[in-house]
Formats: sequence, C-alpha cells, structure tokens
Amino acid sequence: MSGGDGGRDGGRDGGRDGGRDGGGTTKHDPEFRIQSEEVVYDRYMTIYNREVVFPARARDGAPPGREPQAGSEVHAFDVVGHPKANFHFVVAFPFHPPPDPSLPWTAGEVTLIREYAQGPNELIYGLPAGSYHKEAHGSLEGAAWAELSEEAHLTGGEMHRLLEGDASIAEVKWCRNRFTPFIVVGSRKDDRPGGRDVEEYIEVERVGVGRLREIMRRGEMMLPGITTSYWAFEWLEQHYNTKKNTSSAS
Repeated sequence: MSGGDGGRDGGRDGGRDGGRDGGGTTKHDPEFRIQSEEVVYDRYMTIYNREVVFPARARDGAPPGREPQAGSEVHAFDVVGHPKANFHFVVAFPFHPPPDPSLPWTAGEVTLIREYAQGPNELIYGLPAGSYHKEAHGSLEGAAWAELSEEAHLTGGEMHRLLEGDASIAEVKWCRNRFTPFIVVGSRKDDRPGGRDVEEYIEVERVGVGRLREIMRRGEMMLPGITTSYWAFEWLEQHYNTKKNTSSAS
C-alpha cells in the first residue's frame, strides 16, 4: 500500500509544460493566466468567479496577420471546488474474489452503494467515496479506508492505487476537485463502522461483475464510480489472474 498526503491543488492554476500530442511527443502547453479570482458563494462547496487571460490564438475568420495579441482576450468562468477538503476526494472499489480460486475474477462480486444524489434528486449507484482531510486521515489511503467503513460498512483487505504514483483525475472541467481511485481486495464486514454524515442516505448492495457492467451501461452510476470501475477491471485483469496463475504453478 503506497503512502503520500495527496494534498494537491486540483485547480492546475495556469498552463503546464509536458503535455503529450497524439504522436507521444512532448509539447509546451500555452499559459492560461488567472487574472483575478473571488469567492461568490461558500457553503459545502465554494463557487469562484475566475477571470483568465487567454494566450494569443488565431480566431475563426480573422485575416492573416491580424490575430489578437497576447493578454487581449480575458474570459470569466464559474469554478466550483471544495477547499476544506484540499480539492481532493477518494473513491474505493471493494472487490470480493470468488470463493473458488480456480474461477476468473469476473466471477467475483463488488460492494456498491446506492446513495441519494441531490442534483438529480434520486438514488444513484456509486462506490464508497469521500473528501480527503489531511488532519483527520493522514493520507489518501486513510481517507479511502474511512469511506470504506462509513459508507460500505467494510474493513480490511488489500488496498492498491489504480493510477501511477500520485496521479489523480479531474472531476469535471469546471471544477477544481480531483480524485484518486483505489481498489480494495478481500474486505469483510465492519462490525463497528464509522459514522455517516446526517444528510447521507445510503443503501449498500453487493453485486456480481456482470450486474455492475449492466448498471454502468444503463447510466445508473455516478461518473467517478464508472471511471474507477474501469480502472479496477484493468487492474484485476493484470494482477488477479497473475496471482492465481502463480499460485497454481507453485
């Protein structure tokens, strides 16, 4: 299990060097300079009014040689984030291997949560997920263990990051938040689970991999859970089968 505090600012404020083009070569990303930023709303989430200076670029229909000068193009954006959680959250994929080790990983099961989502105003499938608080959790792994206990009422097992190093995923384009996905293999019932927030309405459901794929295809799952599930499928294809084959050979 890897460590690290993971408290990166999810805003990626400004351009960054080292982007990749379609051919796999390094290129230099243009700079998008933040000219000003102010908080316009703050409760659980914070909304910012951010003004960004765009780099010079060719505009559709502009005569040759008449492109706007750098710094002449400024745009205002609504940006959402959760600064109290370091703009970061975690998602955990609780995988239960099949009882017969000779079976493929696709015969295993996954614990899902079905949670009230206030935006669409309905119950939607997801995976245990929650905000990262460095003081309370110590590490991103600590946050993932806490959410596994609180939301899925599970504990124990082997936890692995699903991305390389300290990589994380932007939640959506207009949000500063990023998330780190994990897989937890072989967790068990937590007889003393952590407490849930009072506004959380959560049902816990354990399903087969085939049923999970169906839920994903039907659009009945939140996006971070879908993304994490795909990464978990890839991890299981590489690691679960390898472990099984190694055990058989010995």
